[in-house]
Formats: sequence, C-alpha cells, structure tokens
Amino acid sequence: MTDRDLKDLLDTEAARINSPSFIGDDPVQFPRRFSDLRDIEIASLLTSGIAWGNRKMICRDCDKLLAMMDNSPYRFMMDKAYEALPDEVNVHRTFFIRHLKHYLRGLREIYSRHGTLQG
Repeated sequence: MTDRDLKDLLDTEAARINSPSFIGDDPVQFPRRFSDLRDIEIASLLTSGIAWGNRKMICRDCDKLLAMMDNSPYRFMMDKAYEALPDEVNVHRTFFIRHLKHYLRGLREIYSRHGTLQG
C-alpha cells in the first residue's frame, strides 16, 4: 500500500465515521450530547469504558447509564449520587454499579483537585 493509498483509505473512513448516520448508531454520540467540558469528559470516559461488544447494546447501556445520572454526569458525580445506587445492578456486560462507584470516586477526587481532566 502506498502512502497515497493509505491517505485515501483514511480519508474515506474519516468521512464515513464523521457522518450523522454513523454517529447516531455509535457510542461517540454520547459525549456530543453535552456542552460543558466536564460532562463531555466524564461521558467520554464512561462510554469508552463500557464500549466493548455489540454497538447497539453499548448504545443502549450508555443511554441507561446517563439516564441514571439524570443526564448530568458531572453534577451526579460531584454530589456523590452514585453512593445511593445498589452495588449489584448491571450497567454493561461485566461492569456493575460497584465498579462505577469506584470509578466515580477516583474521578471525583481528580475533579475536586483540578476542575477538569484537561486541568
């Protein structure tokens, strides 16, 4: 494969992936729902953390997860609202609320110190 062939392939794939029809059926849609950087960061991390398996199932479970967070991931995390959730509820495949709590406790510590992941 030549450099030109590789560039053409990458350009074609980028155009396919950056289209509304692809985004609407892909987990990349979830961070794009938010405008606040902190919500985008948290949604991105949580979405990527459970993004294994069937895309339709991943999207369903990401939707469920963000709904559990009242579609306000940053506020949900900073208010420690996750502590009220039962540990054994399944979020996605082998990822349970107990794992989410552990994850959000660590993220909360980072956000408390730095304001954003970017910070």
